[in-house]
Amino acid sequence: MPALIIFAAALAVRLVHIWQIKPSPFFDILLGDANGYDQWAQRLAAGDWVGSEVFYQAPLYPYFLGLVYKIFGRDLLVVRIIQAVIGSASCALLGMAGARFFSKPVGLIAGLALALWAPAIFFDGLLQKSVLDVFFVCLSLWLVARLVDPPKGGHHHEQ
Repeated sequence: MPALIIFAAALAVRLVHIWQIKPSPFFDILLGDANGYDQWAQRLAAGDWVGSEVFYQAPLYPYFLGLVYKIFGRDLLVVRIIQAVIGSASCALLGMAGARFFSKPVGLIAGLALALWAPAIFFDGLLQKSVLDVFFVCLSLWLVARLVDPPKGGHHHEQ
């Protein structure tokens, strides 16, 4: 239940952010790496999945973006909403990891802290790879927390 609260809070804040930046003239103007990712993703969505040059950037984000473009078309609002969902899932995963590593209150605080942390909200709204970076770090923490979960029942035996 706390993970759902964290996810909902994170998603609400991220959707408000997207709604607030949508009227900005910079919403559809992509500069620097974002423009490169967008161009690459458009080529991928058009069917050029292999390319002809050496990767100058890590390819995961452009392939993710290309898949989104292939399914939904090149719609930057859709991309930002999908990234808001991914960023919100990161917050929930961090909360669940914190609860398993430490305690439920720690997990709730950690998840809500990431949910409300301004840089995370901002970066989840950009066409940048950071949304996937944070997601995979949080997923890794959650998976490790599940692997090292102490035995149930309070019977911990030293070896």
